[in-house]
Amino acid sequence: MARLSPPTVVFLDIRMPGASGFDLVEKIPSGTRVVFVTAYSEYALRAFEANASTT
Repeated sequence: MARLSPPTVVFLDIRMPGASGFDLVEKIPSGTRVVFVTAYSEYALRAFEANASTT
């Protein structure tokens, strides 16, 4: 479904079974806004470096 109609916004958790949000963000097309959701403050800077949305 995502290939037929690419999303404009993706919400990712940092820690997920089998992969991290950082692993998945590399596979998301450019131009797609990414919002990382996490309870771990130490991942915030890394999320911004991975082009997560600031808005």
